Amino acid sequence: MKEPIQVSILNQTFPVHTDASAEHVQQVAKLINKKVSEIQKHSKKASSLHVALLTCLNIADEYLQLQNTKKKLQSLADNKLSELIEIVDLQL
Repeated sequence: MKEPIQVSILNQTFPVHTDASAEHVQQVAKLINKKVSEIQKHSKKASSLHVALLTCLNIADEYLQLQNTKKKLQSLADNKLSELIEIVDLQL
């Protein structure tokens, strides 16, 4: 495993032990910090813990929505592929 990559989130520095590239880890941290900033704008008096938890909830919600969209698109693609296979089979 590579050396830990230092990231800063909510003014806390964390060592991240991963095989991912430093650029990828920094991109992830940047996304989290962006989401944290969005939460802090709307919850000025919230503690760091509340901000962190709300950020986690928002990211998890976005993730689940993307997973659902992916499933729907995969199902649509599978159906279209089946239709195309039927058309090809009829032509043979």
